Amino acid sequence: MKLSLSEDSPIDTTLVNSATGLEHYKVETKKVRGHATTIISRPREFARDSLFRDTDSVYSDTATITNEHEEVAAIEWHVHRSSKLRYDGLEIDTREFMPNERSGTFSRAGPPMVWGPDGTRFRWNRSILETTDDARTPIASFQKSEPEAGRPHAMLEIMPAGEYMCDIIMISWVYVETMARKLHQVKNREVKEAIDAAVDGGWMSSVMAANIMGPGWIALY
Repeated sequence: MKLSLSEDSPIDTTLVNSATGLEHYKVETKKVRGHATTIISRPREFARDSLFRDTDSVYSDTATITNEHEEVAAIEWHVHRSSKLRYDGLEIDTREFMPNERSGTFSRAGPPMVWGPDGTRFRWNRSILETTDDARTPIASFQKSEPEAGRPHAMLEIMPAGEYMCDIIMISWVYVETMARKLHQVKNREVKEAIDAAVDGGWMSSVMAANIMGPGWIALY
């Protein structure tokens, strides 16, 4: 199942089944009690993740749905402490829901993990969600938009083997992709600040800085 993103954002977008044109998930972010909170919802016709899903599940490419929505999960983002996840009647730290493979926390020590409802363990290896066994079987993947390659919209693909845990895949993707983009922004900002300081200190020319940062570079100082 391939879900096309209406917007190139993991926290504000609608995911539509590319085979049917039907909406499967909506992701919105708003301020709730002073915190940025990302709410993941879906059409009410969709059943919750179940180990006893049959082949005619509403997750299939032949499903029909309504316009009414229900909340799947909500992530309350925090800067200096663990963000909170509300899912399936529980509220837990995101670090508990997606611990790091080696250290038990989401850090550089290893990729974040997530468990399926049957207890199977998976890891997000960059943009691919795969099993943690030697086979490393992919069950979901995310592809960014590439208009020049004929892919105008970003795509989240959930393999048939992962359709029984679509909600968990969706929640984990929103979290992992959001964190990855934040880290990318921080790195870009740190690089720009270092180059700005080098230009200001006379250690680097503006021409060299523009060659590194691109034609849109503007000195900070």
